[in-house]
Amino acid sequence: MPEERVALARRLIERFNRRDIAGIKEITVENAEIVPMRAALEGTVFRGPTAVDDFFEASDDSWEEVRMHVDEISEHGERVLAVGRLQGRAHETGMEIDSPMGWVVTFGDGKIASVRTYVSVAEAREAAERGAE
Repeated sequence: MPEERVALARRLIERFNRRDIAGIKEITVENAEIVPMRAALEGTVFRGPTAVDDFFEASDDSWEEVRMHVDEISEHGERVLAVGRLQGRAHETGMEIDSPMGWVVTFGDGKIASVRTYVSVAEAREAAERGAE
């Protein structure tokens, strides 16, 4: 199962970068939880059956373009850690972001149950390793 988790996390990243919302819904549980970068600033969390749609709607409002670039992906027990950079350009200001990020993915029923973004790679590693979120 660990290889399957890593493969699912890779598919999630690929589909995120392609903006394949239907494809993401296929590999996530119905009551998924998405904790984006904004959570650190605003406490924004998307949960439930509309989490994926709500996340992309909010993302479209904020970002002209945004991509995850993953340099490392590894399994940590029941979690997968992806480490890389978030790159994008904001709609209103045109400001560009190119920031190190970490993402911790959890699973349920053979699908992705949650994705949590960490603006600190060290915090993401710690969360993946200790199993805390």
